[in-house]
Amino acid sequence: MSGIDFDSDVWKLTYGNTTVGKNQNWQFGHIKSPTLKEQAKRYFRDGLGQKFAKQDSLYRYCYGLKHFTKFLDEFELELNYCEELTYQYVMQFIWYLNQNLKSSGSRTGTYSSLKSVVTYGQLMGLEKYPKTDIFPQNPCKLLHAEDELVSKEIPLEVMEQIVEALKVEQDVVLKTMIEVAKETGIRLSELLNLKLDSIVPDFMDNPYLYVYSIKQDKDRVIPVRKRLVNAVQECIEYAKTFRGSSTLLFLLETGEPIQQWKAREMLFDFIGRHGIADPNDELEFAHVTWHQFRHSLGTDALSSGMHPIEVQELLGHDSLHSTSLYAKVRDIALRQEYKKVGFIGVVTKDPSRLTEKAHSAEELKLGSLPDGICRKAFEGDDSCKNFNKCLLCPKFITSPEYLEIHKQHLERIRKDRTKYMDEMYICNFEKVERIEIALESIIEQLEAMA
Repeated sequence: MSGIDFDSDVWKLTYGNTTVGKNQNWQFGHIKSPTLKEQAKRYFRDGLGQKFAKQDSLYRYCYGLKHFTKFLDEFELELNYCEELTYQYVMQFIWYLNQNLKSSGSRTGTYSSLKSVVTYGQLMGLEKYPKTDIFPQNPCKLLHAEDELVSKEIPLEVMEQIVEALKVEQDVVLKTMIEVAKETGIRLSELLNLKLDSIVPDFMDNPYLYVYSIKQDKDRVIPVRKRLVNAVQECIEYAKTFRGSSTLLFLLETGEPIQQWKAREMLFDFIGRHGIADPNDELEFAHVTWHQFRHSLGTDALSSGMHPIEVQELLGHDSLHSTSLYAKVRDIALRQEYKKVGFIGVVTKDPSRLTEKAHSAEELKLGSLPDGICRKAFEGDDSCKNFNKCLLCPKFITSPEYLEIHKQHLERIRKDRTKYMDEMYICNFEKVERIEIALESIIEQLEAMA
């Protein structure tokens, strides 16, 4: 890549299409071993030249290597080549990250910076790199990063205060930024890169927000309400006096683009000025980040019955893995509520003796189901409008002979919820959660009868 002085310990690069700043100083002077430094530089030079990763991502990886250098210094370790790294060193580094970095994102990002440098050399067959895999199979678990999303949804009490504060907020630009983030769940980088013409109508004149993702280098459109369209128009009118020739939607009153650090500062001031606090936290003011609006929208979308694939498209996730994490947020609260109800049908050793009158084999056959019996057959009703809701119906009966079927059913759900939903034509996680809890109750009762 042009502009790189490979021998220099500081690469001064520019990157125009970003909100983290145009000027980037890539620092390598902290790496004491000249040969280890050269291996690191080679990865970043090739990455920039071949574009196998985005410049912003590589820049963050370069910065993350500083923590690896601090780790080597603290434990008085000397490495001259990547090949000297061992599994034990990596595990020690993970322990160091857990002790010194509070954010799981920082821990995983720093870990990934080291792994990327090493695995690149291995994949390219370069000399002086480890000959075997030295990285653990489940780093997220070791870095305590699997379920941190649970704590990132904005609490309902805090969101209600934010909504009230927006009604009286005088900073039109900031107010509109929060409104857009709250309604669309777009990333901060996407928010700050919105253009004046980002809202476009379809052929039915319904408004859509056109979003470009720097992270993924692709576009997506998000349906928005007329109220948000009006808020954006008000913001555009307000900024006319200082906009100049800029096509960005959100600007400072100096006419300059809003950098990410500045946007975070603006949100922090907003929370403080309006005295927004979390009643469940001892802090004076609530801790709210731009990304939490994204988490909250994803959680609410799943709660309202939106299919995971639709939520994936709405938020611009690369895979369903990220989307599925939002379901985990709700699962904890839902499970507590549904546990109180459990299974509302009947578990019995002898289905034929449910009433004073004994039921014949023919009657039982009429109500036969793969995992039990529908009591409607005993009541002269052979129709049902509640498709796929047998386990949630008080008319459902099951007995010990169906125990293994219930266990297999529960296993299917836990193995792959999304696949189960598709196969069973279920459109929301809430129903799956209720079925799972019903199955747990059924299995527990049937096993007690054995």
